[in-house]
Amino acid sequence: MTPIESTDPPELTQPVRRGAGPAPVWPADASLLAALAPWMARRRWYPLKGGSSPEPRDLTLIGDRELAPGVRDLLVAVPRAGAPSVLVHVPLVLETGEALARYRVDGEAPGGEGLTVTGPDGAETSLIDGPHHPAFWRAWAQAVLEAGTILDGTGARAIAQRAERLRVITGEQSNTSVVLPAPASDRDAGGPEDAATGGLIVKLFRVLAPGRNPDVEVSVALAGDGWDRVPAPVAWSAFEWHDPATGARNSTDSAVACTFIPRADDGFELFCSLAADDDGPHGPVRARALALAADLGTTTAQMHRHLAAA
Repeated sequence: MTPIESTDPPELTQPVRRGAGPAPVWPADASLLAALAPWMARRRWYPLKGGSSPEPRDLTLIGDRELAPGVRDLLVAVPRAGAPSVLVHVPLVLETGEALARYRVDGEAPGGEGLTVTGPDGAETSLIDGPHHPAFWRAWAQAVLEAGTILDGTGARAIAQRAERLRVITGEQSNTSVVLPAPASDRDAGGPEDAATGGLIVKLFRVLAPGRNPDVEVSVALAGDGWDRVPAPVAWSAFEWHDPATGARNSTDSAVACTFIPRADDGFELFCSLAADDDGPHGPVRARALALAADLGTTTAQMHRHLAAA
């Protein structure tokens, strides 16, 4: 589906809230990569497992977008022996040194919220992992509105208005997902779009590769054709960079926001459970399993028809 055109979206970003004292300063790129190398290697989503941390001198910053003051969206090329470099997506928000503890998440491995470095002015500075920080999501929402990579503007504006309520999902292996719940009441809403929008979930892709991401391309195509049996995408972002080896200009999807379906059953686990409790040809458990299987077949056929039409 072609992104809609956006005309002068309202400003959604806000300055990063900091206390008194001098504003923190970004470290030089070489120092930034030196700090990120061991930090990335300890993350669950880091793709190169089982080896030593990459040497900072071998990392290359091939993408760097300032989404808002103090908010950068980075793409780091990590070399592999005998294979193309892995492109790791690392958004960051600049904060003062003492701010890091505010973004810790219960149940998450230590350090997942970010890291501290010494800035060029000698002061301790926090680099907050973007998905953990409301300022990143407000800036992200502004960026997708300006790019027009939205089905309509309501969802993106709701993300900005409810960014303070973000909840990082801690169990995901290869990406980072953040739930942005609907307000408990209109009084708790951050704005009209927040009040009018149900729960949302944003998946930020950690490893990027040239071309469309099927998680985005397929769901956007199905939603554009009017099919409502998958979570509806409301906004998605693209990252563009130059390939340092070829000089080619590349682009890929970097994140997608969809409607959030709480308490959904995993289909595979559900069918395994039903099989374990099978009560014979005339039992209610067997009948439920057969009905669900028939519905799954019908839904799959519908999906293929809509994909063909899209």
